[in-house]
Amino acid sequence: MIRQWTKPANAARAKAIATLAATASVVCVSCSWPYGAGDWTPGDYVVQCGGDGMCLVPAGPFQMGCNEDLDQECGMPETEAYYSEYVGEDKPYHEVWLSAFYIDRTEVTQAQYAKCVSARKCSYNDRWIDGHKRGADKPMIVDFQGYAAEYCAWAGKRLPTEAEWEKAARGATVRAYPWGDGTPNCGLANSAIEPLGTLCVGDTSAVGSYPAGASPYGALDMAGNVWEWVNDWYSETYYGGSPYVNPQGPASGTYRVLRGGSLESGWRNINTANRAYLEPDFYDYIIGFRCASSAP
Repeated sequence: MIRQWTKPANAARAKAIATLAATASVVCVSCSWPYGAGDWTPGDYVVQCGGDGMCLVPAGPFQMGCNEDLDQECGMPETEAYYSEYVGEDKPYHEVWLSAFYIDRTEVTQAQYAKCVSARKCSYNDRWIDGHKRGADKPMIVDFQGYAAEYCAWAGKRLPTEAEWEKAARGATVRAYPWGDGTPNCGLANSAIEPLGTLCVGDTSAVGSYPAGASPYGALDMAGNVWEWVNDWYSETYYGGSPYVNPQGPASGTYRVLRGGSLESGWRNINTANRAYLEPDFYDYIIGFRCASSAP
């Protein structure tokens, strides 16, 4: 049974927002695109991505989770073969307030991760990346969520929370995908094509290959390519009692949350609200990550 989400009393909610907003201070570093050419349109948002490869997500509320009035289905399929039965782990649809934070514009690349390995601060195993998935500018793939957290700590950052990841992907207003509500296609994301059976690429793409699929804040590859580890433990019922301000996920659990879908995912699985989960040391899966940091 999923508990109904209860919004905090107006007075307490307003006080929490005012306190956090008063401490938030955000700066645009250089607003330059550090990874090469690529034209994209930020829509009605002001994109603030700096030369350090991170994008600013301003403080404020956003709508999190699956809205059945807008989305065709909510939840993940109970079986791969039967897509008409969904469990409701991405409901209820609810409002969350987040402090300002920065998030990597792209997934961490193999070249970036190699620097951490060379510094003897990160783990690596050849079995993680096979065949054509290898490449300096391709996403780093790790089979353990702890290795992703290890890299982010070495880089002076951290893994994003699930709420931070979703806001960075969808913006403050409701949108089905990072680019908006437009139907996915192979020019927007590296994913599978509906009906399932055909892949856009069939392999991982270099990070930043889909500028037209940018999120409102300028983050790239937040749909498709590789799944992404976030910091949260998974709970199907967490949304029913999630804190309004800066939710951090359950204190413990068996599974870690994944977001964003991969090159093998259909359109439902690259939806901004979609949640997936795996054991934190799951092998033979296409999972990368990106880092985040709190704004000063």
